[in-house]
Amino acid sequence: MKKILLSIMIIGSQFTFGQFGDCSIDPTKYTDLTVSGAFNGNYIQRQDIAVFEGGPGLAFLLKVRKGTGFQTVWSSTALDANKLRGRVVTLDADGDGFKNEIAGIYQTSSTSISILVWKYNSISNNWSYYNSWSSPIGSGYDATKITNRVVAGDFDRDGKEDDIAAFYDYGGGSTKIHVFQFSGITSVTYTWMYETTGYDCTKITGRLVSGDFDRDGAYDNIAALYDYTNVGQGVKMHVFKSNGTNLSQLNYFWQVANGYDPSKVTGTLVSGNFDDSRYGNWISSGGPHKDDDIVAFYDYGNGNVKTHTWINNGSQGFSYQWKWESSGFDVNQIRGRVVPLQASTDMGMCTYNVGALYNYGVNTTNYYRWDNNFSKTWNFNPSINLICGGKNLLNNDIALNNEIEEEKQIDFSFYPNPTNGIIRLANKIDNSDEIEIYNSLGEKINFEFKDNSKTEIDLSNLQKGVYTILFQSQYQIKKEKLVIN
Repeated sequence: MKKILLSIMIIGSQFTFGQFGDCSIDPTKYTDLTVSGAFNGNYIQRQDIAVFEGGPGLAFLLKVRKGTGFQTVWSSTALDANKLRGRVVTLDADGDGFKNEIAGIYQTSSTSISILVWKYNSISNNWSYYNSWSSPIGSGYDATKITNRVVAGDFDRDGKEDDIAAFYDYGGGSTKIHVFQFSGITSVTYTWMYETTGYDCTKITGRLVSGDFDRDGAYDNIAALYDYTNVGQGVKMHVFKSNGTNLSQLNYFWQVANGYDPSKVTGTLVSGNFDDSRYGNWISSGGPHKDDDIVAFYDYGNGNVKTHTWINNGSQGFSYQWKWESSGFDVNQIRGRVVPLQASTDMGMCTYNVGALYNYGVNTTNYYRWDNNFSKTWNFNPSINLICGGKNLLNNDIALNNEIEEEKQIDFSFYPNPTNGIIRLANKIDNSDEIEIYNSLGEKINFEFKDNSKTEIDLSNLQKGVYTILFQSQYQIKKEKLVIN
């Protein structure tokens, strides 16, 4: 008998199913609870993804992606992850110069909050937990008024990215930017640095990032894509700048009068240094820019997507363009789970790449990464890492190397194709084999076999169009396009 060898080759790296961590990954649990940082034994490089999980009566878990799965690194039965949702950031809470702490604004009641911090120690490879600050009980602080409008940066300009800024909606266009300033991991000062009666912060929800957009060397700016479409003024990219004690709104850095729907990028914006090569441009520009560009994923519908990029032109403005595009990627399956990442070879503390957790359904999550190629005509090159038994339906990124027993290998095929709704399998499948069908949006389709032999599938209830059939056995994975007339 031949020895069975099954391996997954992914962009030059080799993994096996279930190599590390938990494979029971439901990405919808992690929406607006996903961050990136240096959480795997490396203080400097921000290449890791961490997620929170748990609801009422369930264990509260902090998980970090390791290998091809997630490992629980901290847990509690006293917390509810839903009370952090949309209010989690990575920062340098202890002021040691490394962004390896995760902070969340926790809704302790309908009228009070706490600032919770999880610190990673790369020496001992463990996590510590701190309740760093709490508002007085009954103080009237409603955490839902800042949800998905929270960022981290150096807003007191002390040279440390150890502050949290939150846009609080007071209603009727009244807004304040609340700032929580760390002067030690358990020492937090609460203040506000911006106040207006003419700025509706609900128009930027899910569309703001922090960075150094004025290129003064400090991570003290906030960029927000504001929706003016209801008043016929399109969209504008606002930038707020701190002087150490106050944030002021600069002239908008980019605008378009019509035809741009900002809701199509909600929950997908990240900031980074996307136009600098890691070496060449640094010399002429006096060092690497500090996350002064923005990338977002725009949903064109029917699985069509482009990465929109706003490149800082150095004169208080952005040059807008698009780079990567695909006709088989549903943006809705990554919203709230898109994070900035550093290049693996970079030691300059800048962000060049983008990562996302894609929802193909429970236990079929994928971790995608878009790597900047740093050429003069720079672009993003999409790649993928499987999370355990996850499945990929994009761009044939998976290559299988199989050496298996001849009698075990099934030549999976079906006919007719195109079909009017009934397809027949060339071979009967085993009970352990899996067949899944997806529409053009990446949504899983329910189906039934017509007979007990499991050789006929009835898809006559589906609309005309192009679908994907994915077959997985213990020994192979195969996918095919199916056309229904």
